[in-house]
Amino acid sequence: LPLLVLSTASPYKFPVAVYASLTGRTLNDDFEALGALSHYTGTTIPSPIASLHTLPVRFQGTVDKADMKKMVLAG
Repeated sequence: LPLLVLSTASPYKFPVAVYASLTGRTLNDDFEALGALSHYTGTTIPSPIASLHTLPVRFQGTVDKADMKKMVLAG
């Protein structure tokens, strides 16, 4: 049975890039870009994304690209 599945990412997952591509203006803050994108497009920010600014940061660490494989394999 043939089946076609389509999926797209929400523009609100990448608000800085999407806003810049639509307006030619660059914003450096994701939360500022969320509001600007919502205003520009007349769409509502999905509630799980809109609530991110009120949640605690879960992960503080970073890994250099060169160390990524080692980090993943270390589990």
